[in-house]
This record gives sequence, structure tokens and C-alpha cells, in this order.
Amino acid sequence: MRLRSCLLLPCAVPLAIGCSETQPVASEGAEPVLCAVAGDTEWSDECRLETARVGGANVLVIRHPDGGFRRLIAGPKGFQTADGSAEAQTEFRNGRAFVTIDNATYSLPDTRQP
Repeated sequence: MRLRSCLLLPCAVPLAIGCSETQPVASEGAEPVLCAVAGDTEWSDECRLETARVGGANVLVIRHPDGGFRRLIAGPKGFQTADGSAEAQTEFRNGRAFVTIDNATYSLPDTRQP
């Protein structure tokens, strides 16, 4: 039994490392976006927004200063998560979309079509 658990360990280590990987905050081609992440109560402009058109959908990647990120899909009623995270809640005010996911909130441009 002990030998079997040792044989499985090398396979588990790369999986754990792959899941905890973070990606650097982009400095080129990304625009600052207001965010309050990790439960912060004050807004910061340290998050970066990258946008792309994928399969006919507007996909946004918001990168956090700590290397974490969120992938969102813009829709007519708000934003949906595209990275398997918790559900996104969107509130539209004053030409902005305020998107909350877990303990993070982002202030994004309102992308709804009139």
C-alpha cells in the first residue's frame, strides 16, 4: 500500500502545481480598470483589462495585481464567468457595469448594445 501511494504522488504534484499557477499582469495592450479584489473596500486601478473576440463573443480577461485573473463573457444582460468560477452579478449604473464575483468587484464599460 505504501509503494502504491508513492507511485501516485509524482502524478499528483504536477496537477497541484498546474492548478495554482498564476499569470503575470499584462503591461502592454491592456488598460487599467477599477477593481476591489480580495475583499478590499477601496477601489484600485491596478487591475488590467484585455479584450478579445472569440467565436462571436466579447471575452474580457481581468488580471489582478497578484497574478490572479477572471475571464468574462459580455452579454446583453451583463457578464458571465468563462473560467468556471462563481456566478457574476452585474449592475449597470451611469454608463458602467459593476461586476461582482465572490469577493471581487470590477467597474467596466457598459458593453450592452442599444
